[in-house]
Amino acid sequence: MIGQKSTKGDNAGNTLISILFFMLALGLIGKPAMDFYDTWKDKTATSQTNERLEAVNKALRNYVTAKGRYPCPAAMTAQFDTAEFGKEVTGCATTPTGLDASIGQDGRPVVAGAVPVRTLGLSDENIYDGYNHRYIYTVTSAFTTATPDLGSTRGAIRLLDDNDVVATREEGNIIFAVTSLGSDTAGAYGRNGFKIAECDDTTARSYENCNMDATLVNTMYKSDVETNQKFTQSLRFKSQDICENTGEPPPAEIAYLLDTSGSMGDPATCPPGYVGPCNRMDAAHWALRRAIPVRQAAALEDKTLTTDFTGFTGMDGSPLIKEKNLSVGPKQNVETLLNPSPDPALCPKGNTPLDEHIWALAKRLGPGESVDRPNVIMVVSDGYNNGEGVNTGKKTTLQIAQDINTEYLGRIVINIIDLGDNEAGLKPVAEASNALAPEKRRGKYFKTSQPEELLDWMLTVSGSCGDTRMDEPKDERYCPFVPKD
Repeated sequence: MIGQKSTKGDNAGNTLISILFFMLALGLIGKPAMDFYDTWKDKTATSQTNERLEAVNKALRNYVTAKGRYPCPAAMTAQFDTAEFGKEVTGCATTPTGLDASIGQDGRPVVAGAVPVRTLGLSDENIYDGYNHRYIYTVTSAFTTATPDLGSTRGAIRLLDDNDVVATREEGNIIFAVTSLGSDTAGAYGRNGFKIAECDDTTARSYENCNMDATLVNTMYKSDVETNQKFTQSLRFKSQDICENTGEPPPAEIAYLLDTSGSMGDPATCPPGYVGPCNRMDAAHWALRRAIPVRQAAALEDKTLTTDFTGFTGMDGSPLIKEKNLSVGPKQNVETLLNPSPDPALCPKGNTPLDEHIWALAKRLGPGESVDRPNVIMVVSDGYNNGEGVNTGKKTTLQIAQDINTEYLGRIVINIIDLGDNEAGLKPVAEASNALAPEKRRGKYFKTSQPEELLDWMLTVSGSCGDTRMDEPKDERYCPFVPKD
């Protein structure tokens, strides 16, 4: 029709513009939504991974309690509803058919495979993590035998941190580990036992947790840039130590007393990670910066727990009775205790009457609530008592301990860790707090030259044993090593 304008082209243009605006709006809304979904999916997978890891860890503890040994791994490639699925491989300590065998610490054999969920009485889903990858269960072979000596048999699995530094107190002392590769598919086995992809090459950091041998890496780091640098997402392990909880409640109040006598500068075994030479104070500092934070963590959960820490304050221990800055808060930095200002450090000095300071701490703490839950003094010493009896009527350390026992009716217990060789002088002091206390709460004497044993006994006395491991602190060496003639 002449003179009438067509709207067909305009409508098409408007439709195209509408589509463009719709796509733009969808893009603006869609990306945050996708990001939110990815975050939610990862959190869900991580949560499922950790929940199942805890279930497996608990089942393994229950199994060794009931059977007296750890189970062998199951075959990693066994498919659902086959006879081999989730069942431990028999004879894995000698002929590990279907498992990966390797040599661990000091030549001791290690085997790896899948979690034996059906042997452990767990549901089948616990064989894989939240990313649908089967866990890797690695165990020291000697612990799977019919009647292992759990006290003397040694773990053989090594655990490193992301700097290739040994991440446990003693190298190669891990009994078992359960590892999740997280979202990394390299080397992972799917839910039904099929291998998704081969491990990254041997130069990649991720290789250690993928190759199912006796060395693992424990870190949360995952690179977004280098795809072959992905590390483990989650890991649970059981290391070997002396520390065992008694089953009794931990002491409500504990005071750590660190000997600063000159003899604490004598040569000693270096703690893990230290480059020698080392002295006794190095060992004491190393153990205290690990033991006290465990106690602090417990105090965050139980507000009734209090902790004191002090070194000797000279020839007169009486200021400790009034001193208010001995208490260690749950969030206090332990380094401020070991290297107090303006004092250059708690280092070997001399003039340290042990009797004065034990008596002063006893007055400061006062009695515990009962003989079943007494307060505790934890002395870390090499056994020499300089200037004994200066301000206590010439009483010996043993007599002071006996007086404390009598005055407080067994409601203060003195424990001593002897880093030296003066058992005759120190052991009776710990035993003096025995007479009025129940057997499990009597004063104990420990003698050791090994830093790991020193730490384990500190944890034992404080009732802080367990599989939980705090982050490894950065070790500072405040005390110079002075060679002895």
